[in-house]
Amino acid sequence: MVRDRPATDLLLSLARLAIERRTLAEVFGSFASRLVEGAAVDYASLLARDTEANTWRVVAIYPEERARDVGGVPRVQEADVETLRRHPEGLLYRTEGDSPVLELFRSFGLQWGWSSLLTLEEEVVGLFTVARTASEPFNDEEQEFLRAAARFLSHALREEVRLAIAQRWASRSRLLNDVSILLGGGAPVETLFVELAGRGQEELPFDLLLLFRAVEGQLRASGAHPGTVRPWSHLSRQEAAWLERRVAALRKPEIAATEELPEGIARRLLGQGVRRIWLGRLDDPEGTLGALVVGWRSERRPTPTDDWFVRTLATLIAQALGRERALARARLEAEQREVLARAAAVAAAHASTEETVRALAGAVGRIVPRPVIGWAFVGESSFRVAAGRNAPLGVLPREALPGLPLTGDIVFSFERLPEPLAAAGARSPSVAVVAASSGGELVGHLLAASRASGFRFDERTVGLVSLVANVVAPALRNARLAEDADRLRRTMEVILESLSEAILLLDKDVRLVWANEGGRFIADLVDPERRLRGVVAHLPRLPKEAGEALATALQQRQRAVGRTSWVIDGRRRWWDFELVPLEHPEFSVVCVASDVTAEVEAKEREERHREEMERASRLATIGEIVSGVAHELNNPLTSVLGFAELAAQSPAGAGVREELELIRREALRARNIVRDLLFIARPGTPERKPFDLRDVVDHVARLREAGWRQGGLTSEVDVGVARPVMGSEGQVTQVVLNLVTNAEQALEGRAGARLWIRAWEEGDHAVVEVGDNGPGVPPEARDRIFEPFFTTKSGRGTGLGLSLSRSIVESHGGRIWLENEAGATCFRFTLPLAASDAEPEEDTRDGRGNARPCRVLVVDDEPGIRRMAERLLASAGHQVRCAATVGEAVAAVREWKPDAVLCDYRLQGETADAVLEEIRRVDPAYVGRVLLVTGATSDRGVVELAERYGLPVLAKPFAHEELLAAIAAFTPRVDPGR
Repeated sequence: MVRDRPATDLLLSLARLAIERRTLAEVFGSFASRLVEGAAVDYASLLARDTEANTWRVVAIYPEERARDVGGVPRVQEADVETLRRHPEGLLYRTEGDSPVLELFRSFGLQWGWSSLLTLEEEVVGLFTVARTASEPFNDEEQEFLRAAARFLSHALREEVRLAIAQRWASRSRLLNDVSILLGGGAPVETLFVELAGRGQEELPFDLLLLFRAVEGQLRASGAHPGTVRPWSHLSRQEAAWLERRVAALRKPEIAATEELPEGIARRLLGQGVRRIWLGRLDDPEGTLGALVVGWRSERRPTPTDDWFVRTLATLIAQALGRERALARARLEAEQREVLARAAAVAAAHASTEETVRALAGAVGRIVPRPVIGWAFVGESSFRVAAGRNAPLGVLPREALPGLPLTGDIVFSFERLPEPLAAAGARSPSVAVVAASSGGELVGHLLAASRASGFRFDERTVGLVSLVANVVAPALRNARLAEDADRLRRTMEVILESLSEAILLLDKDVRLVWANEGGRFIADLVDPERRLRGVVAHLPRLPKEAGEALATALQQRQRAVGRTSWVIDGRRRWWDFELVPLEHPEFSVVCVASDVTAEVEAKEREERHREEMERASRLATIGEIVSGVAHELNNPLTSVLGFAELAAQSPAGAGVREELELIRREALRARNIVRDLLFIARPGTPERKPFDLRDVVDHVARLREAGWRQGGLTSEVDVGVARPVMGSEGQVTQVVLNLVTNAEQALEGRAGARLWIRAWEEGDHAVVEVGDNGPGVPPEARDRIFEPFFTTKSGRGTGLGLSLSRSIVESHGGRIWLENEAGATCFRFTLPLAASDAEPEEDTRDGRGNARPCRVLVVDDEPGIRRMAERLLASAGHQVRCAATVGEAVAAVREWKPDAVLCDYRLQGETADAVLEEIRRVDPAYVGRVLLVTGATSDRGVVELAERYGLPVLAKPFAHEELLAAIAAFTPRVDPGR
């Protein structure tokens, strides 16, 4: 074949060309031209096999005019390849036969041909063919040379094929990268089709691309290449339903021949030459986004590269659609938040419905151009309508809105607007009415119309108006919903900062990492300088409960909850806390604390109120009993006391004066017990005058000083109250004396006994403390010591001292309590201080009961009391008449005209009301001469009657001096010559 030069020179020339980075076509052209020059070779071709697509392409044909005749389309059949596989050393053949290749060779005048598959590692990479017009076949030397050339071409061709595949991958990767940058930059997905339109078709690994978006559960054509989306926007109902069912049923992308598709869809695809399609569903975690259709004009199945490209493109489009949906949702949410904020601001700023209706035009103006707003509560027959903040309110009857539902939203389209809407300026026939609810309960309806004639309500607009309605409805009842709407727009840190709970985050050294305002307040209590490190350093600064919980959370890695308190600015504040240990390399625990001071104080107030109610209930019961007993007991006590005094004053009683004085003292003692019981059960309002508290304490100290010395008791008196106290000096003296007496009894027989009385000012009150170093009050008795008749001194006392003291102090507007102190028993009570310019009043009462003789009418149904009063008054020089009934009393007033009427409150089933009413009829002037006498001065009927007529009251039982003093202070002065 190559007779005039060595074959190796030719192969070396081929290698040199390859080293010079010539293209394979150039290398093969040079090789073929050298063969033609030195041998009878009239035709040579090199075909490459795309191993990925299993297709053939022409690399080079020599001479070039034959390439034009061949047309660049390989005519290799699978049978030819199988034949050549059986001849790995090459096949020498005559151009005889009916195959397309042999027919082509014969048309070129070629008689002999030699072909060899180019393989590497059993992979077919190409086909090398030579042919000649000469009648002699290729000899063995020529075939050996051709086999060597084939081996060289195999290596070169494989690199060429791999380079082509790599270039194809690079081209598609560049396209995907451009698509990723385009869509990742936020461009709408439809921009992709604009980008594809600017690309050459040879750059695209497909012939058709269709995008269908999922819109309200339906697939709608959104983009197409090549061409426009119009042909795909008019699918029939059956075609659209088929596509939606097919996409919904997809579990993975599928490939189908065009002929397998519904007729209308297949017709459209075949019209663009598409023979095979790839169909895939576009999804994200929230659901279906749409579908992607990729088509090829070739009937072959897509290569793995094609499949990878399409899947990647589908992923990019799905991500872009997901971002668009998220962006649209974010925009809608932002718009909703803005609308909610406007509505909440309107609701928070206006208290009345009318003001809100007017102001809502500004809030709804973001949704509806130039809005007209109406509002009607459930049950109202009309809407109140306004077009702005200063617009007058119109009235739109509900009947003007036919079919208005109780719930849900509705859009009316009027041919002629109702007159109230037209009068308010509405021009658009589209009117929306939405139901407004709060907590699942329908509150009313919000109406929205527009003064822009071309405006129409759509689903989005109605939804936003509904949002406004559902914010405004509860806001009409609770304007504070605006704060909730504002909190929804805050970031997580702002939310945490605004929480009422205190939140603290601690690191491994128990140092503060982050805290909201409440947390910083607590941190300042524990470590204001932020210097403490470790749990041990914190324990002395923490309350016991909090310290133990922190140690548990950090050391045992257990959640800890509890309640603790701090005294801050003199006030105890309480927190419920929770400590949560963290499994984190930097942080150790999260602390959450809620200020429950109000709750604790409320429970304490509730408990005190319950105790007071129980006490009041017990006192009411006691009061009913005591009141009845007092009335029945005071009458005989009055007689006993009066007759004892009369007997003691008469000569006949000279021999038994000591016994009569004992009777008198015991009667007075019984009287005082009854009065104390009455005061405990029904404490009245004491007569309040400014007095010096020091005088009261000094008086009690002087009274008891001798007994203290005799019992070996050390005393301390320290009164630091400079301002006068407002109240009853006698009652306060009784309280101090009761507390001192209790202390004396607790110290009896105790070595080193000590008693003290102290007083000081706190604000507008004086605080009095009576204490001793006795054994103290047993814990089980502390809750009952102020109960009537309760005593810890078995066989001694009545159990009324502390109960009476409590009633007296509380009637003065103060309080009394037992102060728990180590080694001491301290009772403290408070009294109001008088104004700074008030001075204690001196007692100017005479007390001797001197009065001119006068006529006194005694009205009482008890014979003993009438007789006793008559004798006491007569002994003082007064004229006395007695009456047992209302009729007798009125007759005596009419006939005798007394100067004073001493009238018992209760008279045989009647009261003094009847006496006063009859006296008023006789002569109203005589009403002012009545002195009420009763054993129950705190009885409501007595108090009301005395206040109604301005009458003085004399309490039973009364002593001789008390009766005469009452008459002396009461009777008017008259002419002594009368």
